[in-house]
Amino acid sequence: MKRVYAVGLRLFAWTAWILSSTLVGNAGIVTFDVSSQPGNQASTSPVVAPNVFATSLVRGPGLNTSSGIGSFNASGFTTMPSIDLTDYFQFTVTAAPGYALDLEDLVLGERRSLSGVREFQIRTSLDQFSTFTSQYSFSVPDSDALRDHSISLTGLSGVTDTVDIRIYGFAAESSAGTWRLVHHPDYGGIVLNGTVAAVPEPSSALLIGTAMMGGFWFRRRMVRRGGESLHFLDKNLD
Repeated sequence: MKRVYAVGLRLFAWTAWILSSTLVGNAGIVTFDVSSQPGNQASTSPVVAPNVFATSLVRGPGLNTSSGIGSFNASGFTTMPSIDLTDYFQFTVTAAPGYALDLEDLVLGERRSLSGVREFQIRTSLDQFSTFTSQYSFSVPDSDALRDHSISLTGLSGVTDTVDIRIYGFAAESSAGTWRLVHHPDYGGIVLNGTVAAVPEPSSALLIGTAMMGGFWFRRRMVRRGGESLHFLDKNLD
């Protein structure tokens, strides 16, 4: 009996090891540190996890640079109540070949001037915005206080394509008003959280499937035959 349990335990442990060994990164896979930036920098470079590529944080062509220590700042946002497709902050993220991304959330801080945007929306795309998913919308209070956001991302699991992330600001009280991205205080940056995992080779996937099917068959046989099956296995293992 003990040997039967030992065989089953080893089979389970081996399968779990194969599955867990594919996970190679988690938490903050892309981080933008703007704490010492002047605000009007043309771009901010990312810090990335292993097997992740990301572009710099940049502005859309409809925006102007604007100073603001410890931020990524802009002016020129539309005063219209709907999105102008050129008024955004953007970066992209891609897994290295042979890996896939599971994106969980985007955390950031933001602040408007008293004539800045009153709305913002975050969109993601897997085809350079031929299509997109609206991930988050927020009505900005009429205040210049700092606000923190933790935005859950949906539909971005097992991704091997490039993910474009845009943060649109609109409905500004004046086009001269500014809106800036700043650190989320709990994360030390503008941070994209998630995991990056190796995509199993076909042979590994076959081994995992075989092990799982074997475990299922073994359990089913034990349940069906009860003590007779266990007695038979004990006798043969001895």
